[in-house]
Amino acid sequence: MQVEEPQVRPYAYGVKYVGVIIGLLSSLVYAGTLGFQFVYDDLGQIAENPALRSWRFVSQYFMSDVWAGLDTSSYYYRPLNLLWFRLNYALFGLNPIGWHGTSIAIHALATVLVFRLVERLLADRATAVLAALIFGLHPIHVQSVAWVSGSADPLVAIFIIAGFLAYLNFRHSGRKRWLASSLLAYACAVLTKEPGIVLPAIIFVYECLQPTDNTAPRSAYDRVKRAGVAVLPYAAVIIAYFIARIHALRAFAPASSQIGILEMILTWPAILWLYTKHLFLPWEYSLFYDIPPVQRMFSVQFLVPVGLLLVAVLAIAALSRVLKLPAATIWTAATWFLVPLLPALYLPAVAPEIYGQDRYLYLSTAGFAMLLATLVCRALPHRSELRSYPKYQIYGTALVTIILVLCTVIQQQYWRNNVALFRRAVSIAPHNNQALNNLAVSLAERNDFADALPIFDRAIRQNPDSARLDFNYGFTLYRMRQYPDALRFLSRAAEIDSTLADAFLYMGMSHLKLGYPQDAALEVAHAIALQPHRKGAHLALGAVLETEGNIPGAIQETQVELSNYPGDQMISNRLNALVQSESAYRERMP
Repeated sequence: MQVEEPQVRPYAYGVKYVGVIIGLLSSLVYAGTLGFQFVYDDLGQIAENPALRSWRFVSQYFMSDVWAGLDTSSYYYRPLNLLWFRLNYALFGLNPIGWHGTSIAIHALATVLVFRLVERLLADRATAVLAALIFGLHPIHVQSVAWVSGSADPLVAIFIIAGFLAYLNFRHSGRKRWLASSLLAYACAVLTKEPGIVLPAIIFVYECLQPTDNTAPRSAYDRVKRAGVAVLPYAAVIIAYFIARIHALRAFAPASSQIGILEMILTWPAILWLYTKHLFLPWEYSLFYDIPPVQRMFSVQFLVPVGLLLVAVLAIAALSRVLKLPAATIWTAATWFLVPLLPALYLPAVAPEIYGQDRYLYLSTAGFAMLLATLVCRALPHRSELRSYPKYQIYGTALVTIILVLCTVIQQQYWRNNVALFRRAVSIAPHNNQALNNLAVSLAERNDFADALPIFDRAIRQNPDSARLDFNYGFTLYRMRQYPDALRFLSRAAEIDSTLADAFLYMGMSHLKLGYPQDAALEVAHAIALQPHRKGAHLALGAVLETEGNIPGAIQETQVELSNYPGDQMISNRLNALVQSESAYRERMP
């Protein structure tokens, strides 16, 4: 298959690398994040994940979920995301500067690819420049760039856009190496994050809407048939991915929340309005938002966002009509906005606290930027050569750039540490239990117990049946050495969730502190049975055995801990102390 496609003029001198320049500008905006800490899931997925500490664990990435190495489970199958983490760990260890640097770099690369994507699709370099600026500088991406664990979204965007551009090259030249490159990029996309699966859908719509050769089928049926043939090679990748995913997770997409189909559909307008508002009004971003499931059609929670979305769509349609935007351009932008968003709208696979997340919009922002840039360039007369820009168009672009840069720099400051992040989350979503829980935990980690305990109380009143919340409260009381009160909350957490290993672990440690080593040994051993590689569990059992006078047993458990976390100096010191204690004991024996 070899067809012609719209062409842009050759680059004028001095603007050949304009896409790269925009990418560099987008990276400079995030330079301040280099000094940020690991936050939120970074601690579990990266700092405490033994599977990242050696290349020998790489095969495990492809045979388990994204929490490989932590003895916990999820429905996320993302081996290449884990491989990216492993590469960063090999380069930087646990120094956040390097991790943030690579997150900035892949966002810059994604921005360059968006420039190339819009340029290829619309054959208008001025529009591509503005679209890339909007994409690269928009503060909607703060979550995906400032948060190290959010790097999966830029990565999957890179693979999807690269796969699509490779497909366009195949369509234009007929060379099968481009098709092979597209299929490889698609495989990388789906192995990085679930939304990567949408690439064939984007290609399908493109083939239906934008045939570019003179022999293109004219009837809708012929176009759909042709599009189906175009995406057929991608079916092999999808099948292989499904097999690998089901083998690793023992299911395709286990439910994370108990929301029905009707509730899911009724909740969509609230989520879509949140995203629309955040794209056009670039402030008041947060890690969490209050989006409860909508249960009734004739409710304010459903009717208001539906009405607002309808107004927004009609306004864009009217403006497009006045500016005479081609229908193909509108549908192309809509495709790049809506299709990448579809996986995130399957709410049974999403925890209720994160129904709305700015990072879900990462690739969709390319479609938004494409449409907005086209509208602006249509409204302001321009020439396709950058050096021929009218002054007012340059001033307008500069104004948009300055606004986006300022908003991005301000919004990223909330990601500098956990306390700042979760204070912001609670201010935006005061009824989100995960925001309250995480803020209380972050304050407790700073030993700010006076502020943490009232927030725990508030969160438990809102959600009295949360095992994780009861555990965190109990663990905080344990750190405060209030062991009887700690046992009360830890026991309740274990009753609510009998698989919560941490609850049993600290019940055991609380009993040990209260002078009940036999109870402690049983509870810590049960925690290990639930989560064999839980950091500190074997060390805790060693401490219990030492209290009972079983030094050889304590040494054995500490050796297991060291094998799970090789190179940990604290564990090595503890093992040496036990060995010396055993040697001294033997010397005293007659």
